[in-house]
Amino acid sequence: MLRATNKDNDTALHMAVRNGHSGVVELLTTEDPEFTHQPNNAEETPLYLAVERQLDDVVFMILKNCKSPAYGGPKGQTALHVAVACPWRTESSKTFSKMKLDQSAQFLLDWNQDLIKETDEHQDLIKKTDEHGWTPFHYAACLGNHYGVKLMLEKDKSVVYITTNEEGDEKTALHIAAANGWHQVMEEILSECPDCWEMVNSEGQNVLHIAVVEQQKEVIKYIFNKSWIIHLINQKDIEGNTPLHLLATDSMRELWHWRKATNNKNMIPQDQLLSCSKIFPKHSGLEVVDSIDLRIW
Repeated sequence: MLRATNKDNDTALHMAVRNGHSGVVELLTTEDPEFTHQPNNAEETPLYLAVERQLDDVVFMILKNCKSPAYGGPKGQTALHVAVACPWRTESSKTFSKMKLDQSAQFLLDWNQDLIKETDEHQDLIKKTDEHGWTPFHYAACLGNHYGVKLMLEKDKSVVYITTNEEGDEKTALHIAAANGWHQVMEEILSECPDCWEMVNSEGQNVLHIAVVEQQKEVIKYIFNKSWIIHLINQKDIEGNTPLHLLATDSMRELWHWRKATNNKNMIPQDQLLSCSKIFPKHSGLEVVDSIDLRIW
């Protein structure tokens, strides 16, 4: 009876969670702790629904009472994916949501850690990718969820070195944080794994390349305060471009200390700028002095 489903393949637990009936959730999970509660037709498990609805007390009940609850959601995501991402979906209740869902993330991570200790066959939630090839750690880095990043690093530092599983667009969480301007998240990652700045994306670009492409000035300033900046400034991507060759506006003048670096076509950044008229907007601050020299005002 407790395992019966309706036309949408919802169990009684699905319905109880969806309606926020924590007392019913407690009853159902204690009466049948062996039931895994598989996804409904919308690919939602009760655990996923509880996290998505910010019901941290219900999340705790399911994890405490069920022996091995299913944790999946739509598009290959897990309850942990939504736990680290959900707080940033609604600006109006950002602080409250963050506090609640970080608690759910903590519950999930602790539960997951215990299961991993019990069996080697259990897949680590932190490393599980969705249909886009992203782990929860990638989403936390993308959305600037500093605390979520910190929580996952405490459980498993190796997640830093996992790239997104998107063909032709592989990148690490550090690359993602740089692209989105989250230098605080970058600091959290680098403080735990200081060598990960060496990694490049599928285009051979380092974090400085990425910051320049995305015009993330604060990230560039952050990188320029690091001792390893000298290793990045002359590093070439698969097209032979250094970060300077990707420079397109005068908003990043700091980079011009290294303006003589050349790419595979023996072009310096000045040549790259001169060859592309679109990077000379009105009042850009760039003045062509002659065919050889370029001055930054």
